Amino acid sequence: MEDTTASEYAIEVDDVSMIFNMASEQLNNLKEYFIKIMRHELFFKEFRALNHVSFKIKRGEVVGLVGTNGSGKSTMLKCIAGVLEPSEGAITVRGNIAPLIELGAGFDQELTARENIYLNGALLGYSREFIDDHLQDIIDFAELEDFMDMPLKNYSSGMVARIAFAIATVTEPDILIVDETLSVGDVFFQQKCEARIRSFIESGDVTVLFVSHSMAQVARICDRAIWIEKGEMRMDGPSKEVVAEYAAQFDPAPSASAGEKAVIDRLIANTSYSLLSADDETGFVPEKDEEGRENRFYVAYTGGPVAVPGARYQVQKGSTYFYVPLDPSMYSVVYLKNEEGKVVREAVDEGTYTIEVDLTEAARSRYRLVDTSYSFTVKRCGHYDDVASAAWYSEAVERAYNLYYLSDNPENLFRPYDPLLRCEALGLLRRMTAGLLDEGADAEGGDAAAPTGYADVKGDEPYFDDFAWAQRHGIVGPGGEGALFRPEDPTTREEFAVMLSRLARARGTYVAPALDALSKVTDVGTISESALTDVAWAVANGVMGNGGTVKGSAALTRAEAAAMAVNYQPESPDGCNRVTRPRG
Repeated sequence: MEDTTASEYAIEVDDVSMIFNMASEQLNNLKEYFIKIMRHELFFKEFRALNHVSFKIKRGEVVGLVGTNGSGKSTMLKCIAGVLEPSEGAITVRGNIAPLIELGAGFDQELTARENIYLNGALLGYSREFIDDHLQDIIDFAELEDFMDMPLKNYSSGMVARIAFAIATVTEPDILIVDETLSVGDVFFQQKCEARIRSFIESGDVTVLFVSHSMAQVARICDRAIWIEKGEMRMDGPSKEVVAEYAAQFDPAPSASAGEKAVIDRLIANTSYSLLSADDETGFVPEKDEEGRENRFYVAYTGGPVAVPGARYQVQKGSTYFYVPLDPSMYSVVYLKNEEGKVVREAVDEGTYTIEVDLTEAARSRYRLVDTSYSFTVKRCGHYDDVASAAWYSEAVERAYNLYYLSDNPENLFRPYDPLLRCEALGLLRRMTAGLLDEGADAEGGDAAAPTGYADVKGDEPYFDDFAWAQRHGIVGPGGEGALFRPEDPTTREEFAVMLSRLARARGTYVAPALDALSKVTDVGTISESALTDVAWAVANGVMGNGGTVKGSAALTRAEAAAMAVNYQPESPDGCNRVTRPRG
């Protein structure tokens, strides 16, 4: 019987070494190889891909594995997955594994995608009956239904990756092994993969071992990280600490002569929901907005040397002075200092930073910098702990929180990829009105006296006041005998567009959309006939439809709901903002 202490670990790696024999000389053909063997002249040298590595991973833990190329990360994953048997030591794995190590390995290029699903599923241990039951789920996730009967040799690498990922993650495993999976495919596929992996993580039942060369991704997804360098265990600890130590070996603090680039991706003002834009006349971002409020900036990091939008550089060309945002190829960063005057690699903590720049040799012959330094303030983008600064929805969520559309919760989590429930949608809409439509409530400020007309809406439920408010203002219909509201069901994108449209009617701001508002929507045929006008209104007002699709029947995620709310109403009706003009 397994003891309790051991059973809490999903993976135990005990003093593992992996040794490969490498020929000491190059042999060009099989004949030379056998001659060398017969003469006892074939010699090998030992290569240790892993050298006495030990660690334990608890059930439900999310652990990142970092290290330079050739350090043994993938070898370790293959040993854990059972692909390789370690030369020394032992590995204990408790539970079934979904190994996302080499997407598409084992596929037959001559077979169709549908046939390859059954083939690859068999390699992963799935029965034919299991694949039959889950085939449509795999196809839906890959979004390649029109190409399922096409030979795989005609697929792009991204299409192959979609199918392989869908097969490997069709069910929730006990252990998920991810090796650079999120770096393949287009950006939309990467987001979809990360969302599925996050759903496994948030369940708390899946142990995740994650390998990536993106340190930001490791720090964001993982609680703990293990650094393996040249086969040796270098460090094991909290992900942010390990990532910082790992990055420091490649990026020592720049000196005045180093000329290293800034690691800043974008600057976003908290007084605007769009990227900062330069003033038309001066060419730079003002320190204060039109109402005299100071511009504070949010900074997202990609780890690459990219331009700093809105940075104030005064440049002289001939006798003319002007302000321009310089292309990163034209300047180098002499140093980046924090508030304490210490030279740092990145502006990763909140605070004020000073950056000193210099023109490159090629640029000096054309321009002269009059101002060579400036300061900026960093505030982390995202009130919630699970909202990453670089995520597509981070600006919308931050703005929605600052406008009081979103509420605090004890866990300080937003759960961006969770579906927005119907009862939650009503609460969001009510907060968006800032109380301006609350007239008609009962004496205690609630809506308990309002009729429902829905058999599944009870007066003692916490969302009842929001429901009654929405019903009184026509956002929810009157219901009727046997009608069900299903408050715990996910809201679809189409339903939320209808709710927003009805909210605009209740506030008297609704303007009927032009008849051709849906002309550029490619999936217009999927929109319910009863919702066509409301969706057309949402598309015409920029609330939804970005990219030519609305995906009306899809479940609305909380991140998408925040984006639609901010698109519809970029300012609170009472003018309040948690940053510049708090309520109360």
